[in-house]
Amino acid sequence: MRLSMWILADWLEEYRPQLKIQDGKRTLRNARLYSDGLKAERSTVFIGYASDFISLPHCQIICANGHDIMILDTDDLYEVLNKVFDAFDYYNSWSDMLNEKIKTDSSLIDLLNDSESVFNCMMQVADASYYVYAQTGTKKYASEDVDLQSIQTERIMTLNSIMAINQDKRIRLNNPQTYLQKIPQPGQITTVAVRNLFFHGQHRGWLITDDRDGNITNGDIDVQDELGDIIERWIEYHQSQRELVEKSGVLLQILENLCVKGEDGYRRVESLGWRRSDELQVYVFQNDTDSSSFDHLIDHRLEKIGQGFAFQFEGRLLFVLNNSLTLLPQFETELRDLLIKVDCFCGRSPRFFDIFELRENFELAVIVSNFSNSPDRIREIESSALPYYYTLIAKNDKAHVAHAALKVLQQYDLKHSTELYLTLKIYLQCERNYIKAAEALHIHRNSLIYRVRRIEELTGLTLESFEARQYILLSYEIENFRD
Repeated sequence: MRLSMWILADWLEEYRPQLKIQDGKRTLRNARLYSDGLKAERSTVFIGYASDFISLPHCQIICANGHDIMILDTDDLYEVLNKVFDAFDYYNSWSDMLNEKIKTDSSLIDLLNDSESVFNCMMQVADASYYVYAQTGTKKYASEDVDLQSIQTERIMTLNSIMAINQDKRIRLNNPQTYLQKIPQPGQITTVAVRNLFFHGQHRGWLITDDRDGNITNGDIDVQDELGDIIERWIEYHQSQRELVEKSGVLLQILENLCVKGEDGYRRVESLGWRRSDELQVYVFQNDTDSSSFDHLIDHRLEKIGQGFAFQFEGRLLFVLNNSLTLLPQFETELRDLLIKVDCFCGRSPRFFDIFELRENFELAVIVSNFSNSPDRIREIESSALPYYYTLIAKNDKAHVAHAALKVLQQYDLKHSTELYLTLKIYLQCERNYIKAAEALHIHRNSLIYRVRRIEELTGLTLESFEARQYILLSYEIENFRD
């Protein structure tokens, strides 16, 4: 871990440091006593008597790195040097320990618990929908803070605080530096330090620290930056869990029934900027040639053309669209263009108005993507429902319930080189319209009339019966899917 002059200033606060810091970046990895002829190094803090640098009494010690200077009210040079070495040892031991733990099965709460002695304050890791997955040090203050009470009981802040925080444009910038944010509370304003968490350029949540017993220093901010870096590495090592800290995490949990219908669940959805009554749809994407097209699709950022969230679930790419916040015709025009470019198509669920119906609509969109034979790039349930049911019947048809007439016609055609099997199918699909059916078969109308009479003679069918016609058409489809 690289330290900063700000971190060292906090470590050496007993010497009442006077600071003149222009840079203050985390670049320090070593400390040396100052002597003539030493070359300045960006990663080294030089320690010496202040009188060797500037016109100050010999009873003061100076720590310098570049243009950053810290003057200490002591004349014990070696004591200061040893304390600086202690700081390097302390923070490096902490950082090394956490970096080793992220390679194991350690959780986020393990990382926070092992950092509690370093920060001595409340710490939280929240996903991008404000759901708190890990926290430490909050119980002491929960009785006096409505947000902490909400976090303790429901793992999420109050909606008023969420809405206030959402107005800060910094909260989703890909910026690895901690910043201070004011959170309104009844009768007071609470200041917290916030570090945005990102993975592969996508916002995953926040690391938040809150020191109720004192001021947050620049040194505290630099140490929080280090912990933020470590948590992002944890996300990388634990990619199977990274959905837990991305903004779509609440949708993923609804799909997995980990976030259930109720006030807590609706509040998490509202933190996305969605309303409970918004009109929603699910799009599930399918590609039969090259799975890399999915990555290309993600790279194009579906979120740019519609208000929603794209993520993987059960091996499929899906997009949950908020129609109430999107111009649907424009979205689907742009989506079709995108699907053509990456040679994909998608199944679209019916519209629904309760986010907790997400799972059943996801399953409907999967059926559409699997069974629709529509040429449209965006396919609907109407084009897939019958093929889906035909497939279910064919897979479970142990008794072979297809109409017996079909077998009779197949055997007759094979023996006499006729086309009665196809003729009956086309005739019924054309709803017994002789002109349309004859055109489809490319034969004369009188020839079709003769064929139909011959079919009735061979099979004993009475095609005036609606149930018989439906049964025969269903049998054709079952045979088709069985093949």
